[in-house]
Amino acid sequence: MAVQTGATLHIHINTLYQRIHKIEEILGMSLSNQELLLHLQLACYLRQTYRSS
Repeated sequence: MAVQTGATLHIHINTLYQRIHKIEEILGMSLSNQELLLHLQLACYLRQTYRSS
């Protein structure tokens, strides 16, 4: 899956892993933690759905 994601983004797989690691550092969480990942997905959905105009 990571290889396909890298190809879709037109980046090397190592670059993909570096970017994921940077995102985890910024958020202070591991994206492999399913519960925290669900919270992040919900927060993104709510922000997109209820953006103030």
